[in-house]
Amino acid sequence: MANDKTNNNPSDKEKSFWMVRRAVGGLGFFLPTVLIVYSIVFAKKIENSISEYYYTQMGDIVVGTMCAIGLFLLVYKGYERNTGEIFSDKWVARFAGLGALGVGLFPAQKPVVKCFDNCPVFITTGFTNYPAWAHVTSAGLFYACLAIFCLVLFPRGDCDDTGKAMMTPRNKAYRACGMFIVVAMVMLALQAVPSDWLQGFITSFPYVFIWETVGVFAFATAWLIKGRGLFPSLNPATL
Repeated sequence: MANDKTNNNPSDKEKSFWMVRRAVGGLGFFLPTVLIVYSIVFAKKIENSISEYYYTQMGDIVVGTMCAIGLFLLVYKGYERNTGEIFSDKWVARFAGLGALGVGLFPAQKPVVKCFDNCPVFITTGFTNYPAWAHVTSAGLFYACLAIFCLVLFPRGDCDDTGKAMMTPRNKAYRACGMFIVVAMVMLALQAVPSDWLQGFITSFPYVFIWETVGVFAFATAWLIKGRGLFPSLNPATL
């Protein structure tokens, strides 16, 4: 993988990488933020999860944003895999893109969705008939791939002569974002624990939405840093 410390005169290919990373990071910040604004100003409540906004007037926003993230990741080429490396930018991005598309097109199912005559009219563009595991599998794949980017792939940009990632401030930021994603995944996985007390706690407030937002903001931060969307004026070697 190319070392980010050497790109004071970036090539067109590198600039294209930066643009895609900024787009992915920007969309990551956009989605939870616009849902929170909608909840405060219009709905007066926060849904239990990001995906459950599919059943509100923000349904198209959820589907459209997740599909846009997925498409950006699918076309993201990244750096070629070096000899001895297990993961490559290209294939991790492909799987992350498929996961994002799955989250958008297979939203979390709600047992009962009622709409009466005075229900606001809105269009939803996701599928309506699919197995429940489709959403969970897609979300798990998406978050796992994003964690790999933050913990493994992005830190390779600042490496020593032996190819080992150095603990530069920028790499520390990537690792911190990756750990936030991992923690979010663990906290979200608690939904599967068969405990009445735990399930009551989780459903007593927007627990899932909060941890989904933590994970999304963490990956968005990492992608914006990698794409020079945050702190662009600083030397990459010291960022």
